[in-house]
Amino acid sequence: MENTITFSATGLPPPPKGWLPENKIHGYPPRFAELKARILPDGQRVVDAWAEIIAELATTTERFNATLQGVGFWFSHQLSVIPPINPTMGDQNIPTIDFSEIKTLGTEQRGAIKRSGCVVIRNVVDDESALEWKRLLEEYAKLNPQVEGFPLGNKQFFEI
Repeated sequence: MENTITFSATGLPPPPKGWLPENKIHGYPPRFAELKARILPDGQRVVDAWAEIIAELATTTERFNATLQGVGFWFSHQLSVIPPINPTMGDQNIPTIDFSEIKTLGTEQRGAIKRSGCVVIRNVVDDESALEWKRLLEEYAKLNPQVEGFPLGNKQFFEI
């Protein structure tokens, strides 16, 4: 395949062709070529710097994972204090508001949203605009069948 990248034993991809110093840099005075040759005599400094970055990422990942374990304990405790969903409430488990009400929510509505952790906001876009967007998306999908999406035959979700 043309787009395949092979990695060396160090785990690094090979450098792009032509990136190593040459005897001259077209369009620039020779001192730039000399400076570039001093900075990157064989490209090894770049490889060494990359290895340092990888090592630092490994250390940072270990610290992050250790921190995450502490957060996980805190998070599990937080989940234990969230009231369970009441199956008899149906749609009332998730508060629903109209877009026009966002700036004027009362204390009770804000509390319900905080308790549930989510909210359904209706009437954000008028029906005409939504239908026009849908039509344009369907037209785009027909003109660009190579665009991935599912379900096949009636794409509703597109990987654009």
